[in-house]
Parts: sequence; C-alpha cells; structure tokens
Amino acid sequence: MRHIICILLCLVLCAATCTAVSAQESETITAIVFPNSSAVAEENLSVSGYGDKDSGYASSTVGGRLYASVSGTDYRKLEWSKGEYQDLGMQPVMTGGTKNPWGNGAFLEIRVPTAGYESITFSASIGATKKGPRDYKLQISTDGVNYSDVAGQVFSIPANKILYPAFDNAALPADAANVDMLYIRIAVASNMMVNGTAGLIGGTGGETAINNILVSGIPMAVSTTAYSTTTRASEATTTTTEAAFPEQTTASAVTADTTTSALSAPTAQEQASTTTTMLSGVNTGDDRSGTQISALVLLLTLSGFIAVGATKSAKNVGSRTQNN
Repeated sequence: MRHIICILLCLVLCAATCTAVSAQESETITAIVFPNSSAVAEENLSVSGYGDKDSGYASSTVGGRLYASVSGTDYRKLEWSKGEYQDLGMQPVMTGGTKNPWGNGAFLEIRVPTAGYESITFSASIGATKKGPRDYKLQISTDGVNYSDVAGQVFSIPANKILYPAFDNAALPADAANVDMLYIRIAVASNMMVNGTAGLIGGTGGETAINNILVSGIPMAVSTTAYSTTTRASEATTTTTEAAFPEQTTASAVTADTTTSALSAPTAQEQASTTTTMLSGVNTGDDRSGTQISALVLLLTLSGFIAVGATKSAKNVGSRTQNN
C-alpha cells in the first residue's frame, strides 16, 4: 500500500514538474526599434547614432543589426522618410536613385546570434511609397551565402505610405535555432511597384520603410530547473510518507537519525546528479519534452522507493532499540 501511495505522489509531482519545464516563455533576443520623436526628414540614421550602412544599424537593444541593399549587392544607407507614414510619423527608409537604381535581389536584412535559443520567431513592420517595391518574402541563412525561403511568409503592400505589421511573430524553421549568426532577409520578391505597375527593376525612385523589428526564442537550457524541481519533489515525497505513517517517525531519536542518514546517503545524491547530467545533454529538438518526462518519471518513482526503504529501515532500527 505504501509503495502505491509513493508512486502516485511521484506521478502527481512529476506532472507539475513537466508543466513547469514545458511552460518556458519566449524571450527577446534582439529588438531594433527606431523612435521618430526627434527625427529629421532625409537625415542619415548614422547622424542619429544608430550605426551606418557597412556596420549595420541598431537601436538600444544589443544583439542584432540591420542592413539594407537597393541593388541586391551593395549596402545602402538608411535615412528618415520625407513625410509621415499614416499617423506613425517618419520611418527609416532605403531609397532608389540615379546612382542607386533598384536591382534584382534588393533586401533588408537582420543579423542576430541565436546560440542557446530555439523556436525562433520574427516580427517586423514594412511600408513603401507608390514607386517602391510591393512584394516581399522572408528568407533565412546560417552562413550569409545560401538563403532559403520561409514557407508561407510573404507580404504585398496594399497602399502607399502605410507601415504594416507584415511579419507578425512568424515562426522560423528549426535551422534558425542555436546558431552563432542567423541572417533573416526581407527580400523584394517581384518587379511590381506599390502603384500596381511593373518596372521596379532599374527604377530610380521610390522607397521601402522598416521598423519594429523583434527576434525572439525559447532558452534551451533546462538542467538547473529540472534538478531543483526534482530535489523539491523528493523532499515532498518523504514528508508525505511520514505524515501518512506517523508511527514510523516517533520510535526514538535513533529512528530519526537513521531516517535522515538514509535520505542524505551519497547514493541518492549521486542518482539525482546523474539524472541532472542526463537531462542537460538531452536532444533539444522536437522530442525533448517526451524524453524529459520519461527521465523525471523514473527519477521521482525511484525517489519514492528510496523514501519507503529508508522509513522501513528506520522502523527496524527503532524496534531493535526498544527491544534492547
């Protein structure tokens, strides 16, 4: 009966533990947001202290930088737009011009390290003037050379000078997780302009705007959380066992000392340490949660049996002490 009670308690505590492990929240890896309260029309963003076209632009949050290219090969500076984008004021834009006509493969690109994170998501707002590019697609790369399209992540700007949340918490492929540098590219996807006519490529006018960039992910490390939760579960199992069978905990001072010694024995510590090490090395792919649950069930069930065994041992010692 005592074995069954301990096992049931372990399973209940395991369920709570697994919920805590799987409920990790997404964290911001980088946020690049350009406030326009002090913006000056057509002023280069480098004057505002946000960086430059070669080293990339960034705001106050460390971790990622923004690059732009009208031609698809050379970097292009960002500057504040002339007029307002709806009621959102001036926005950072890259523009086509006589010396910088629109070419094949124009893009806006965010570079950010995602080491230690998985389940990467991306958000950004974009807009354009009537002679700017209408169609865009999202791409990623882990080497800055080979890019692949993110399935289903395309956007067409429907109206002139409006900033749209074009990519809103878009889920990126698994390849985006845990890399030293991730390249996220908003690539111009056609020759169409916002005014509905073809002729973007080679054009010398128009602009595209970008702001409110956010890259998020879920931390991959779980070993510390698993260890602390497992330790608390083992202690809770022992306490509950003592409450259910009080006659086993009041035999004598010797009984208490023996129970304490049994619960703190090196074997129990080594077992918990070994399981923690196992969890820290678990594959962090899609099947991670199932593996962690199995490991925790095993550990907590064994903790229950250890507690029962320690209690029985203590009872026997107490009985012998009384008989003597």
